Amino acid sequence: MNSKNNSFKSELEIFTLNKHLRSKEIRFVSNNDDLLINTISLIQDKANDNWEQLISKLEVKVNIKITQLYSLNKEHMYSVNYPIHLFVDPYDVHPVFEVNKLVNIEALPVEYIIGEILSVTIKIELFERENINEEYCLQFQIKHIPKYS
Repeated sequence: MNSKNNSFKSELEIFTLNKHLRSKEIRFVSNNDDLLINTISLIQDKANDNWEQLISKLEVKVNIKITQLYSLNKEHMYSVNYPIHLFVDPYDVHPVFEVNKLVNIEALPVEYIIGEILSVTIKIELFERENINEEYCLQFQIKHIPKYS
């Protein structure tokens, strides 16, 4: 396994994003690693029956940035952003979203992969579409998936 990140392990990891901590970065030193976002859960300080309204005010985006080595030892960086949709099922009574989203460099257009990949950085970001006055957090369950054993 060729991954490097001081806080990221190969097993399931749980972290939270909120008003004060809006992003998390995971860095791999090759393109032999993928990241699986299993679930995202909304957690609030107080019981709130209107969690659907709160979740509609939030947006989660993933940014994948690659650093490559090409032509005469020059480095080149390219990145792409895409949203993670939190669809509200009208029959759900708990704000837990089964995302099961595999994040990897296949999201990048193939023409942008022009040299040896030195690192892949995946940044998960939380945005408020509207100002939210109450405290909340999104809890993420993620897992490192090595492409090759």
